[in-house]
Amino acid sequence: MEVVLNGPRWCTGKLGVVGVLGPWNYPCYTPMGSVGYALAAGNAVVLKPSELTPGAGVLLAALFDEAVPAHAGLFTVVTDAAATGEALARSGVDKLAFTGSPGTARKVMAVCAETLTPFLAECGGKDAVIVTADADLDAAADAIVWGAFSNAGQACAGVERVYAVREIHEALYERVVLRAGALRPGPGGDAHYVPMTLPGQLETVERQVTEAVSSGARALLGGPESVRAPYVAPVVAVARANDSRYALGAAVFCGSRRTGAAIAARLRAGAVSVNSVLGFAAVPALPFGGSRDSGFGRIHGAEGLRAFTAVQSTTVQRFAPPIALTSFEVPAAARERAVRLARAFHLRH
Repeated sequence: MEVVLNGPRWCTGKLGVVGVLGPWNYPCYTPMGSVGYALAAGNAVVLKPSELTPGAGVLLAALFDEAVPAHAGLFTVVTDAAATGEALARSGVDKLAFTGSPGTARKVMAVCAETLTPFLAECGGKDAVIVTADADLDAAADAIVWGAFSNAGQACAGVERVYAVREIHEALYERVVLRAGALRPGPGGDAHYVPMTLPGQLETVERQVTEAVSSGARALLGGPESVRAPYVAPVVAVARANDSRYALGAAVFCGSRRTGAAIAARLRAGAVSVNSVLGFAAVPALPFGGSRDSGFGRIHGAEGLRAFTAVQSTTVQRFAPPIALTSFEVPAAARERAVRLARAFHLRH
């Protein structure tokens, strides 16, 4: 396969078989970022979905076979507990793409290291939003609340930290609290989000909120008492944030798009939206991924396609060189003449 990426031509070949370990929070959208590009690059794919959402993976493979019957079986699924993921990593696949926590990524990467199996990791983030003094505060507050609480707060690139300049800080958090307070978790079509059903998740959220408040965070809405199984009511806390080991996504709200883009360029994040939250997720041509504890490698876009190919450089000799320097048959005088010519050329330039 020959593809054009930013101008130059690269001859690429398929890797062979790509293993994909998918997450539970977006069991269709997230693994398809690897599955789709791996298939497009000519590979076979084996997906191991989360043991909490196996049906989504099975459905994806069935839909592929139905849509492309001539290649049925090229995309297959294996389901079971975490040990199945380790078995996939040891199976001899030509690359493994993983989405999950940094701790699990390190364990899977260690298994891949035993056979030098290439590894792509997307490990979530601690994403920040920056709001400038001239930003549309209503739009920023609306996006912040949606980014923080949508999908029951389980989004790898969701909003988790907000920084606002002093002049508009109070006005912004008043808007955030008002919108967050209007959310209702629960069953039914009028609920804004459904309960957390992941084992241990309620206890984790309760512990995190309690630790934040006991460490000095000021709860503007809710607190530890917001954890009411099987739901967690919205909690809004304000605390001084430190640098994060995560570097996945971010957002900037600014009255000037040019200034917003300049601020975005200074952020340590793999993907940044200006005047929106998660705007990059709606553009398939944009590469997506992070660095540091958020992982490495990219999916989506040209970079995502390249990630699942084997690049091959090919040189074809079109004419015989005047002095063949890659032969033991070249006379010593000819070698010395070539050295003098090279020196003279570089001295002149």
